[in-house]
Amino acid sequence: MDKCSVIITARIHSSRIPNKAIQKICGKTILERIIDRLRMASSVDDIILATTTNPEEQELVDICAKNGIKIHRGSTENVLGRFMGAMQCANTDKIMRITCDLPFLSYEGVDILTYALTKEYDYVNNCDVPDPWLDGTSTEIMWRDTVYRLNRLTPETMRQHVSIYARYGDFKTKSIPSLVDISDFGYLNVLIDEPYQLKAARFIQEWINKSGDNSYEGLCLFIMEHKIELERIWCEN
Repeated sequence: MDKCSVIITARIHSSRIPNKAIQKICGKTILERIIDRLRMASSVDDIILATTTNPEEQELVDICAKNGIKIHRGSTENVLGRFMGAMQCANTDKIMRITCDLPFLSYEGVDILTYALTKEYDYVNNCDVPDPWLDGTSTEIMWRDTVYRLNRLTPETMRQHVSIYARYGDFKTKSIPSLVDISDFGYLNVLIDEPYQLKAARFIQEWINKSGDNSYEGLCLFIMEHKIELERIWCEN
């Protein structure tokens, strides 16, 4: 079975939501929610935290140490360099990148992308398509050699963006369409970038806790059936 190594890029500092990565959603931090979802995927071999050397990141480090997650600490500004450093700890040649604002990351998507990354491609995601996955559930994966190429090609001014050259440069790419038609509710993303999205995430997670349904299809169905409540949360802010 194909396996991948997952690198979570995370920092405590966030301009819109203070301490975003350690904000809690129904008793668990966003970082812990992401780790839980990654562990639902059959293709994940190992998980690595890529954070900075700033002392303020210690709480992230402590969470990962408690959960048996590998840790790499590197540059504050050079995110690609930090990602490269974390990759040296990886067990596999398939490298998945996760940002720390995805508490509803699709574990099915993780597996699908891992299997889709064949030698025919350098990079695969599930967002650059006319029918993308719900924003906040998607991710990207690339070969170890692709990361080395990105490191050579990406100028200093763009190194806060790990994969931008893979998506738009001279790389062989593939995008995977959504398993569910989200055209009626896709504007209600589940990304955590603003305070109101954190409130909406708690509303969604309460349902997941009660139903036990962590699936992408279940999440999409819940959002479709509760558009009015979620829109109200958005409008209140």
